[in-house]
Order: sequence, then structure tokens, then C-alpha cells
Amino acid sequence: MTVQVSGIDGLEYSGAERWEITSDTLAPAFLTRLEATDPPNDTSGLIVTMGCGEHQSNYPTYFITTADTVRTLGSNPREHPRLPTEEERRQNRLKDYERAKREWEERQEQLRRFKGKSTTGPVMNPKDSALVDSLSDKGKRQLGRMRMLERSPLTDQERQWIVIDNRWFVRERGETKFRRVEGRTDEQIRADAQRYWDSLAANPPDSVYDVILDLRDPDDYDFAKSLLERLLPTDSVGFFRAVMNRPTLMKLTNRGIKFWRSRCWPEPCVPKRDKTQAPVKGGKDMEHETDGGTPMKEGREILFFEGFESEWPGQWDVGDDDPGNGYDYWGDVYDCYFYSGWWSGWCADVGDMPSCQYYDDNMWAYMEMTVPVDLTQHVNTQLSFKVHYDTEPDYDYFEVYGSTDGFIWVLIQPRFTGNSGGWDEIAVPIPSGGNYYVRFLFISDYSYSNYGGVYLDDIEVTGVPSTQPNLTWYCPPFWDWPIVPSSDSCTNTVNTLYGGEHTYIDWSMANNGDADAGPFHVALYLDDVLLKEWSFGTLWWGYYHNYEDYKTTISTGYHTLKLWVDNRKEVEEIDENDNVYERGFTWLTP
Repeated sequence: MTVQVSGIDGLEYSGAERWEITSDTLAPAFLTRLEATDPPNDTSGLIVTMGCGEHQSNYPTYFITTADTVRTLGSNPREHPRLPTEEERRQNRLKDYERAKREWEERQEQLRRFKGKSTTGPVMNPKDSALVDSLSDKGKRQLGRMRMLERSPLTDQERQWIVIDNRWFVRERGETKFRRVEGRTDEQIRADAQRYWDSLAANPPDSVYDVILDLRDPDDYDFAKSLLERLLPTDSVGFFRAVMNRPTLMKLTNRGIKFWRSRCWPEPCVPKRDKTQAPVKGGKDMEHETDGGTPMKEGREILFFEGFESEWPGQWDVGDDDPGNGYDYWGDVYDCYFYSGWWSGWCADVGDMPSCQYYDDNMWAYMEMTVPVDLTQHVNTQLSFKVHYDTEPDYDYFEVYGSTDGFIWVLIQPRFTGNSGGWDEIAVPIPSGGNYYVRFLFISDYSYSNYGGVYLDDIEVTGVPSTQPNLTWYCPPFWDWPIVPSSDSCTNTVNTLYGGEHTYIDWSMANNGDADAGPFHVALYLDDVLLKEWSFGTLWWGYYHNYEDYKTTISTGYHTLKLWVDNRKEVEEIDENDNVYERGFTWLTP
């Protein structure tokens, strides 16, 4: 038998390239020796091949280090298939490519329709038998996923829908079981969308909308940024909160940008006072008085209120930074335009202009708090007020600013200009966790203004009382576990894992306490060795956060992944014992 060395890569080979071996045909085995020197500080590979004519058998690749010995026992090469020709290799590669392309397309279609959903077999109840008989194979899988979800109540959203073969099922927050409801056809959905569009077009142009925008597309983000002065980032990457008027919202809708009305900040709802009541100056505003404790409104505490019914200016500093035509600035006026009571604030009450008629030109009238509102014990805080304005369009306007120190002011509400057509109710989210000042500013240019100006009433700062946050791991719907390793990206299910190849890890955390949490860190461990640590600013209470497709490489074998939320103990929580989740997984040899 002839032995031939046909290729050497990375090794310094010192033996013969070809030699003969004489062996009895009945001998069960024979021994030959290859000698090579490994280059210093290097790891090289060796492929041992045995062949006979067209028949060849390939053995694994071995990594060689100093003084390593490799023994390989091979069978008769004639028992192995012959080597394929170059044309056969080309055809095989083409078939492999077509198969891989087909599987990839099927996988992308599956991800598009059922991204992140479990692909396990159906989990059904005994009473489902009649329903199952009428379902397609896809419907049976969807029914199984629904039954798996029913193992725990709904906690992370207000309502959850599932459609199984045109059958609609729903459950509300706190409910465990789904119930069947009458579904909506595509025509009904389109009709509802058209009705919403018609109602949107019918609203006054200056109506204010507080919405969450889906701006994960960079082009959509740039488009929205060009229309809006401020985009507030949320805890979900690519989603932003914004306040805008109707024309702006319709432009975003025409572009196809998805949005949701913000449910975190309810519309203000203050009952109007009986206008037959006699005007009162001084004393308490009885409309907002309770039988002890802090006034509440829709589950919120009123932390500051100005109805212009008490002594003026109180805790406001007022003035005119542009006294070109004399000093004209904010004051309280009686029986002009008011939303409740008999008094309201007018931008030009102090000065030489007729009361409640016209404002002066060259005004820079401000009204700002001298004492901040303490927001340290509240979350979901917001400023709300009623505004009635009539100004020279585009040239004279009214703006609202906020500050945490009383010196650096940030615009928190886009300008109002033109005519409101009555009282507008405005609600603006403001940051919690510290002191906060509010500033109202009215500006007019040098030209004569035959307009009524700006009136304010019922200025409120409200918030939800906070207790403590509670950071913990979380398993979102359709995820296999709170930690999900996978050999594929863009999925939330565990599949076959291979050592030495890319592993994509998803994890999720939540704040199920009663207060916002932050700043804090989250750590991911592999076999109790730190793999990666992330830092976070704030996680709102009642919200969760997913981190997907952290890419790493893990060796073959059994390993334990551990997620530790608030690993540095930076947040004082309700329960410090639910921050860690760990689970073991096995990585196979490729």
C-alpha cells in the first residue's frame, strides 16, 4: 500500500512525502507514522485522509500543539463511496444553495408572521376537541400557544388579542383565560380607520395630541424630527413620545408612521364652577378642597394649583423683559375670559392697555414660579392648564417652559399662535424625582396688534404617589424563557445551539413596583463569569424592557446563563430576592 502526503498547511513537515507499506491482507490493522513540527506560539491543523483510487474517507481536523500525538484507525477505503467529480461537486453545491435559500425564505416568512412565538406542539384542554377538529394545522398551533399563555394572567398590557382561523379571542389585564368574541373583518377595520381619519380631519387644527410614535426606521425618525421640536425617548428603543397639533399628526399618518394615543397621561378633567357663585379673592379654592389629606384627581395627587382666585401674584414672579412700549405683563383679571370661578390670568393686565381688550406690541411678558414643586415622591407627573388665546398668527405667540433649577429653562410645549376658538385643555408630561419650576411666556413683535392676547386658568401639577420600585427578570409573551439563547437572530425561542459558533442571547426585565427605578445596571453571566454588563437610566414602573440578539461565542458543552437585574444594588426595592434568573443550556459540536 502506498501512503502519500498530499498537502501541508502551517506545519513544518520533516518526513517523506510518499512511502510503501507492506501488510498481510488478513492483518486487522497497520501502523505508520507522520512527524511534523508545530511553529512556535501557533496552533495548526491536520487532516488525515485515506484513499484508494476513486474512494476516499475523510477524518476530522485535529489541532496540533507541542508533543501531541494523533492516532487514527481507518476502515477499508473501498467501503467508502468514490470521490465526486468536479461537475458533481458543482451540482451538489448548487443543490445545497437552493435548499438553504428555500429554508431561509420559509424562515423569514415564519418570522414575519410569528416573530418570537413558540413553535412547540399544541397544548390543548379536553374541551377543545370539537374546536380542534375544525382548525387547520396552523390554527391548532395557534390554539396551543393560546393555551400556554393561559398558564399565567395578563400583566404587561391592557388587552391581548389572538386570532385563530378567523376566530377572535381576547383577555383583559389580570385575566388568565381567553374568551371568544365577534371578530372584525378587513372591511370593518378599514371603515373604522376611515372614520378615525374623518374625525381627525374634522377636529380643530390646534387640537393637541399626546402620542407614542414608532420611529424605528431612521428615515421616519428624521421626518418626525423635522416636524416636531421635541421627541421624548421611551424605554423601548425606537419609540418616542411627542405632543403635536392635528396638521402635524396627519402628516405623520400620511407617511405611514404608526402611533398610539398615550395612555400614561390621562386628559385633564376639571369640572367647571357654577358661574353664579360670587367672586372670591383670598381664602381657599373650595372646588379643590377635600375632607383632609391631599386632593386626588383620577388617582393622581394635585401637587400645585393656581386658579387665580387667591391673592396675586402669590408664588409667581411676573415681568416684561422688553419694555420698549412700557412694562406690560401678566396679572389676574375679573369677569373676562375664565374657565372656572370668576378670575383668570391675562398676559397684559399690568400696563397701559385697556383691561381684557388688546395687548401691546414689543412685549416679552413672563410668569414663572418662585417656589418649585416637589416631585420627589411622585411619578408620572404632568403639568396641565386651560388656555384661551387670540394673537397675530405666526408673529405673536405663547410658550411654556420648565426648569429643574429655576435658571436653565427648557421648552416643554410648542408655541401657541393664532386663535384657539375657545378654551384648550393642555397636559404636558414633566420629569419626576426632584424640584420643578414652570414658566409661561408671551411674546409680541413691534407691529400694532389688534388681538385679545392669552388667558390662563386652572394651572395644575399632578402626579401619582410613588412607593418603591421592584426590578426583576421577566418572560414576555411568546418567549421560551426570560433568557433565550439561539443560534439564529431575530427569534425569541431556543433552538439547537452549537459550540464555537455565534449564539444570540435575548433577555428581559421589568419594574413591577410602584415607582420608577434608576439608574441601575444589568449583568449577564456565563457559568458565574461576567459576560456583559449594561447600564440603564430609568425604567418606569409597570413597564418592561427587552434586550435582543446580544452576540457571543460559547464553547461546546453544558453551560449556565444567569441574568442579574440591579447587580450593583443601586436601587432600593420592594423585594431584593427576585433579581436573579439562571438556566442551563447545552451547546453541541458543529
